[in-house]
Amino acid sequence: MPIVYAAVGDNVYFVIDDKPKATRTGLRRLRNIAENPQVALLVDDYDEDWSALAYLLVHGRAAVVDDGEEYGRILDALRDRYPRYRAMPLAIDTHPMVRIACERSHLWQATPAQPRSTLPGFSQSS
Repeated sequence: MPIVYAAVGDNVYFVIDDKPKATRTGLRRLRNIAENPQVALLVDDYDEDWSALAYLLVHGRAAVVDDGEEYGRILDALRDRYPRYRAMPLAIDTHPMVRIACERSHLWQATPAQPRSTLPGFSQSS
């Protein structure tokens, strides 16, 4: 499922935002994380020039963020990356945020002649 994310250090974060959903706190993705926190995230760096295609596959452990300071700091990063979030009244008690602690990753790119160390938005250590 597509997500809006921010990569901060060795973690990737996303928040359950105001886009239409039947529920925010009872979403299947949150129930799945509660049952089994081992997750995989695929970040696709699409380009019309197929020789520039790349993706980053991240394996890690997910958890809902329950620390207010962390939530606020990461919400600022998400709002910097996605201006639409600036108008949304996102809050820890109504909009759960998920942290994925990256344990390993694999970067693939279509043309190794122009090597990358990572994808935009990710640090080299991810």
